[in-house]
Amino acid sequence: MAGCMLGHPGPEARVAGWGARLAGSEVDSPNNYVVHTVRTWLLTRTPEALTLSPQHSEREDQELVDSKLTRIGIFYDGSYFAHVSDYYLHHHERHARISIQGMHELIRDEVSKREHTEMRHCQVVEAHYFRGRFSADDARRHDATRQDGDSTLYRERKFEDALIKAGVTPHFLPVFASDDGRPPREKGIDVWLALEAFDLAHRKQLNMVVLVTGDGDYVPLVRKLHALGTRVMV
Repeated sequence: MAGCMLGHPGPEARVAGWGARLAGSEVDSPNNYVVHTVRTWLLTRTPEALTLSPQHSEREDQELVDSKLTRIGIFYDGSYFAHVSDYYLHHHERHARISIQGMHELIRDEVSKREHTEMRHCQVVEAHYFRGRFSADDARRHDATRQDGDSTLYRERKFEDALIKAGVTPHFLPVFASDDGRPPREKGIDVWLALEAFDLAHRKQLNMVVLVTGDGDYVPLVRKLHALGTRVMV
């Protein structure tokens, strides 16, 4: 068959062949505009540039996508978030708890505005929730004193289901009831959150860390994240 060569032609031969096929093409018709475009593209490319492997092309495409992507990590101070959510349920006119998935969409929208980029380029790649909670025995004793018959274990499990559905990883530390009637206090949650946020920002190369908290104890974490080159939103 005319024009065929045995074996695989080199890049110079392939470019010459393409040029020869396009050299006589008419470009006066709008239908031949693509021919003119391809010919112009060929004339501006070296033979080596036209012989990149599919793997190389895919790698370049992925690097281009990664360069546009704003990687977001969200870290919840569980006690603070629960307090705000309770407010919306009991005192706000909405009378409903905050939607985790809705929260993430709101954060993506706000980050896109701050970064001057499209919302589709802002993706939540890490989301973690930190809080202390009763042991099963303490929760049962606590429920026995309630007048409304509500179950602490059931409410916690239901909320965990909502976290998991939204792609949030829950982290819990045990909280023990006090013998003198004082409310239980969380210990170590802020340290754990700070360590996880800093570690993931470094290992996962997060562009933006969002701290859902009202605690000023996280100011040192914000400074450390800034030193990594990670932007922070509180």
